Amino acid sequence: MIHTEWDVLLAANTEEVEWDFKITGEFSKRSIKVFHKQNPSAAIAEMSQHDKVVKVRLANDAFRMTISSNIDFAFVASLISIFHQSQQRKNARKEGMQTAANEIGQVAVDLGTSIAGAATSQSQ
Repeated sequence: MIHTEWDVLLAANTEEVEWDFKITGEFSKRSIKVFHKQNPSAAIAEMSQHDKVVKVRLANDAFRMTISSNIDFAFVASLISIFHQSQQRKNARKEGMQTAANEIGQVAVDLGTSIAGAATSQSQ
């Protein structure tokens, strides 16, 4: 699981000293918060697991989004989508590295077995 924090700077923020928006959380747990620099302690948007209030069957990927008034919903959805894609790529890279390490390990084992087999047949 990856817990990430992103600082988002808008194009008008040319000094790049302070973030305009901050995103924190972990998409796989459906736990993300978006903050604005005007009030960095209060989330302007929050994504969380969807709680079943009534007995309705929901998909495993159901979640709840709470977005403050006067906030552009499409902008927040875009930020969260980009955040999610970034986390998926990080996970894929980690899995790819692990797979490569496992394959290298298997090649080393196979090579060791071949060398041992060759040594045994030469000694006979």
